[in-house]
Amino acid sequence: MSDGQLLTVREVARRCQRSEETVRRWIWSGKLPAKKLGNQLFVQPADLAGIRPERRVSEPRAGYRASGKERRKQSEASDFTSLPYDREQKLRELEDDIKFAEMIHRKYGPVDVTEILRQVREEED
Repeated sequence: MSDGQLLTVREVARRCQRSEETVRRWIWSGKLPAKKLGNQLFVQPADLAGIRPERRVSEPRAGYRASGKERRKQSEASDFTSLPYDREQKLRELEDDIKFAEMIHRKYGPVDVTEILRQVREEED
């Protein structure tokens, strides 16, 4: 097959209506055979027949995503004062949390979170 008939990752993504990253994952996992020429991946059109459309669960649409700096600016600019807030409800929730903590303390005694974290980290090593 000549190089003129090979498809780029972008072309495969458009044909399959998936993101370029998804196509690369297919290639890296072995689901989609590809040739690497230089630093670019190419796929034979016949190999696309083996790819069955999958039901997309949570894959976002490919497109523009703001940089981290832009997202921070957007979140800082958010007006949280307009969110609904029920002070009495929050106080009741806090009282429930305190009662729960007291019940745990009575049942199990004082809990040393630092010691628990140390033990968990030692088990992981």
